[in-house]
Amino acid sequence: MEIIESKENTVYIVSLGGRLDIMNCEVVENKFLEVIDEKKETNLLVDCSALTFVSSAGLRLFIIALKKLNSKGGKMAFSSLDANTMKIFTISGYDKLFKIYKTREEALVNFN
Repeated sequence: MEIIESKENTVYIVSLGGRLDIMNCEVVENKFLEVIDEKKETNLLVDCSALTFVSSAGLRLFIIALKKLNSKGGKMAFSSLDANTMKIFTISGYDKLFKIYKTREEALVNFN
């Protein structure tokens, strides 16, 4: 699992690469909690352009991060999901919980 962090204006971006499954969920969850709790970021964009797989454990950690952000008045969005990941989001109903953008650029323009 590759995690790259960046920030553009008021949006903190976490780019995920590889497989998000039970083997590395804890690392990603800790990263999200660090960004939200320690860095005090409230606008989180998850760039999935290099993400190849998401398991149910990965989906669970997205909900954990969303709940944390909601309690702080924050927002969470996703960009650049491939067809398989989008299908998982649609089947699980996550496409109704999260804003999903085709590209990172589109997400940054429309985030607020």
